[in-house]
Amino acid sequence: MTTNRFFVDGGNGQLAGLNGLIGIGNNIDLNFEFNYTSIEEPTKDWIDSTEKQGGKTVALDGETKTGNGLDIRLNRANDNWSSTLIYTQYSPLFEAPLGFITQNDLRSFVFHQQHVRYPKSTSSLIQNFSANLEGVLNYNIAGTQKFAGIEASSRIVWRKNFRTGVELDHTFMENYEGFIGKSFTEFSMWNNYNPSEAVSIGAFFSVGEELWYDEDDPAIGDSFYAGRFSTFQPNSNLRIRTTMRYGQLRNKNDQSLYFKGYLARSTINYQFNNNLSFRLISEYNAFDDELFMQPLLKWSPNAFTVFFVGGSNGYSRYNTKEQLHLNDIQVYLKFQYLFGI
Repeated sequence: MTTNRFFVDGGNGQLAGLNGLIGIGNNIDLNFEFNYTSIEEPTKDWIDSTEKQGGKTVALDGETKTGNGLDIRLNRANDNWSSTLIYTQYSPLFEAPLGFITQNDLRSFVFHQQHVRYPKSTSSLIQNFSANLEGVLNYNIAGTQKFAGIEASSRIVWRKNFRTGVELDHTFMENYEGFIGKSFTEFSMWNNYNPSEAVSIGAFFSVGEELWYDEDDPAIGDSFYAGRFSTFQPNSNLRIRTTMRYGQLRNKNDQSLYFKGYLARSTINYQFNNNLSFRLISEYNAFDDELFMQPLLKWSPNAFTVFFVGGSNGYSRYNTKEQLHLNDIQVYLKFQYLFGI
């Protein structure tokens, strides 16, 4: 695969890639993908920064940057067991054409093991059981260790449409902006129940330790998260989904708060007919005391014709004694029609 791009304001970019799949025996697969990128920047003042990455400036000053990305996966699976080894590498100047690479300057080693068990009888209390173990080692290209951790998780599908999941994460070390966090653990659990096709309810919690990602004062804190989620579909036209998520992180020494708050979100979908539908998303952010609403009306009489009209409203409170005020409003339209010739 190759792509070539020429930017309107100067500069260009090229990508060349090779991928493959090799079967080894009856139950082993080897997947690989290699990509090479070359970017010639335009000379523009869009980025006001003097920082450097991989020996090149972040600013758009006409430099040429080349990089590569490599992903290799070895999979082995049978009826109950599956094992995966993954090696991923991104050079410091590797860039994806559409920007979907969120991190470069990385070497990552991942091992994943899964066991799945099904009951012999459909009347058994446990209908499905799975256990997973995953280990991760991350380094930068220069060889500095950035992360080492292990995760153990399990999922059980009970009789009568009840599900339970538990997860234990232990981080041996994590390097964030020069701060080395060592040996911290987090435990989480969730439950979900579907009494009928029209109703789904669930809840989760997580407790333990996690890294406070603050460039000026990173630290390991005591964390707690909890929430609930539900979906109701009273008829074939209407579906309502709601979620509530609470979280807090405290300093381990004096128990002062790094953050505390919750997010409440609802999504309402109404299908008038096969062609016309309406969706309303509402979210309240207690961390910033902001309310967000996004309505959307969609008309799509066939696969090639679509019409959208929607908007978004943002509300916030200037102080705790005032009502929420409208901060911004956006309206957008889209119409697409395919003409036959």
